Formats: sequence, structure tokens, C-alpha cells
Amino acid sequence: MPDLQTELSKVITAWEAPETSEPASAKPVQRPFQITTNTSRATFDYIRDNPGVSRVQATSALGTQGHKRTSVSSLLVQMLKQGLLRDSNGALFVTQPEYAPIKARLVKAPKAPAIKRKPKAQAPVAAPKAEAPVPTEFDAEEFVNALTLKQAKAVFVKLKEVFA
Repeated sequence: MPDLQTELSKVITAWEAPETSEPASAKPVQRPFQITTNTSRATFDYIRDNPGVSRVQATSALGTQGHKRTSVSSLLVQMLKQGLLRDSNGALFVTQPEYAPIKARLVKAPKAPAIKRKPKAQAPVAAPKAEAPVPTEFDAEEFVNALTLKQAKAVFVKLKEVFA
């Protein structure tokens, strides 16, 4: 059985030795498009490089390049509203030579409608006194059915205190 010192020295030398072998599966992956994280810029550049293209053509072409078609379509609408693009009978054209980021609009909170208050009466009008209700016979079933669960529990606890 080998001693502990020789085993530890083997492990340390193996640990310190540089690894020279590379895995065989490290082949470069071919991508159908150049990696870019800016769909907005790619959309603008496509319209700039292909003036007169329609929205459908632009979304399908950028979709084949790996961008989401819904994102491209949404960006085209935003760029048209912001003035980065113009639409001439279905053909899209850029209005400036370079891409500028789309500005986010400030969303204002909707204003609450003004509450119209009725002016108070100057002299209070005496209301006719309503007749007192005539006491009727007590119906426990009707009383219990009219209570909410919280009210029923409160009544239960109170009755328990009284009768305990």
C-alpha cells in the first residue's frame, strides 16, 4: 500500500500540470446571422439598405435572419411614429442617415374626473318622521341566514361567554 505522502505528491503534480488536450467537440457553430442584440438597429439598417421595401418583406427578411417577426413589425410601427421611417404607399424609407434609439414616451397617469358636488341647502328641511317599525315575531332561522360568517362567529363567541 503506497504511503500518503507519495499519493499526495502525485495528485499535486497532476493538479499543477497544464491541460493540453482540448475537447474534440469544440467546433465553431455556424450561425445564420451575425449575433447582435439590437433588433432595432438591424431593422433600421435593413430599411436603409433596401429602400422602398414593404413591411411584409422587411418582417419576413429579418425573420429569416433570426429576429422575431412580431418584434420587427412592432419596431417598424414605432419607427414610423417616431419619424425615423416614412411610409410612401406601402414602401418604407429612412428619414435620417444613421440609426437613433427609439425614445420612450412618458405615460401620464390618467386624470381622475372632477367630482361635481351639489351645493348644500341653506336651511335644513325637516323630514317627516317615519313611523317606528312594528315589532314582529322573532325568527331565529331568518336571523342566522342574514348574518355573514364573521358576524355569526362573533355572535357565537358572545353567546358562549354569556352561557358559559
